[in-house]
Amino acid sequence: SSIIKVNVGDTSPRETVALPFTKKLGNLFPYTYEEKLSRLTEPHEFYKREEGKASPFKRPIIPLEAYNILMTMTLDKAKWSSTQNANLADERAIAWFGACEVRAINGPIHPEENYTLSREIVHIGSTKKAESVWLETKLMQHAVVVADMLLQIHFLKPPQSSSSKL
Repeated sequence: SSIIKVNVGDTSPRETVALPFTKKLGNLFPYTYEEKLSRLTEPHEFYKREEGKASPFKRPIIPLEAYNILMTMTLDKAKWSSTQNANLADERAIAWFGACEVRAINGPIHPEENYTLSREIVHIGSTKKAESVWLETKLMQHAVVVADMLLQIHFLKPPQSSSSKL
């Protein structure tokens, strides 16, 4: 039987999100955005709180590699339309990100600004030992999509019995 608890077409309610500089980013990202910036392999002054005011946008911008943080930092709390459950899969399954495709569409996006986010399950896949969910997330500001993300999340199936081996 499937360990995935959602269905293709399921959505989660729209929510308002923002990427704060100094607040921990949640269970999936147990650090602050400032801490993330200090570890970038390709830092830029425009990403920083004060220095970012010199950007062409007159405020800091979020690096493309951090868009996924804004779009997934509340994923563990999303309630799905068919189940009203926050879990994508059986709680015993081990989850990991398989692939992530992010697009900047109308922007850049900026820290400490409110965005609306919508999510939809667009595909579910399965092998003998794992199942996957493809999740599409749209990030909007004033009803305009500014970025989107296609995220694949793999779930390793738990053993069927104590004698089973993965």
